[in-house]
Amino acid sequence: MMQIAFFEPANFDALAVAFQDMGQHYFGHAAPNTDTVRLALANEILGDDSGVRLVVARNGNQIAGFATIAILYPAPGLKGQLFMKDLYVCSAWRGQGIG
Repeated sequence: MMQIAFFEPANFDALAVAFQDMGQHYFGHAAPNTDTVRLALANEILGDDSGVRLVVARNGNQIAGFATIAILYPAPGLKGQLFMKDLYVCSAWRGQGIG
C-alpha cells in the first residue's frame, strides 16, 4: 500500500536508490555514482542547513517517488511560501498515478 509522508532517516537507503534513478533519468551515463549520491544526500540535500524537506511516496521499503520542498522568504505579507523544486516518480513506478 502506497504511503505519502515526510522522509524519515530509516528510509535513507531507499531514498538513495530513488535519487540514483533520478540521476540516470536526467544524466544517463554521466549520472553520479552511488557513493556520490549518498554523500550529497547526507551532507547537502538532507544537511542541517539545507532548508529542504522531502515528501516521499513509499510502498513498503521502496520509495516510488519524492518531492523536494522548502519554505522561502519573503513572500506576500512577509510570510514564507512553500516552494517545490522537484516532483520525481521512479522509472519502475511511472504511469500508476503516483505523481
